[in-house]
Amino acid sequence: MKKNKHITRLIIIGCGPHFIDHYSEVLIKQRPDIEIAIVVDLWRRKDAVISAMTAMELSPERFIFFDEAHRNVPSLDEIRSRLNHLPELEGVGAALICTEPKAHLAYALWSTEQGLDVFMDKPITPLTRRKMPAQLQHEFLCLLKAQQLADVRFVVSCERRMQIGYRYIDDFLSTFMTRYRIPITHVSI
Repeated sequence: MKKNKHITRLIIIGCGPHFIDHYSEVLIKQRPDIEIAIVVDLWRRKDAVISAMTAMELSPERFIFFDEAHRNVPSLDEIRSRLNHLPELEGVGAALICTEPKAHLAYALWSTEQGLDVFMDKPITPLTRRKMPAQLQHEFLCLLKAQQLADVRFVVSCERRMQIGYRYIDDFLSTFMTRYRIPITHVSI
């Protein structure tokens, strides 16, 4: 009896160096199990994004490019007007958000409105000189409420170097190398 495979339809928001370095390889390995419905990035990066996706043989159904003004402070209303009615959204189940951190919140809110599971790196919203801790907390609570209302999964990835297990391994290897004067030539996690 042949088993039906579950295909995840995905929207990728931001395809810069962070996406290339951290996530593209995973998507390439998972290619049989994913479909990239839409890729969203900035207009000035159009050629680089299309070239990178082509080189990796990741073939989105559609590219959407926003003006440079959306790099740091994207308008949620503009995101809605450009993305909400795309036929390629049909069946999309998840969003991978790899933008400039200042754009995370707007795209995360839009994604939850669409009922999409979200995976993005920290921070949810960056701490700047103009943002006070109360404002950061407010933004977090807005996103938490949106996630709960939509009943979607939401993952904020944090760098491993601060995770207790990672620090334990780092300390162990440092002690080992110092004690035995043997260098580590390769580590794969």
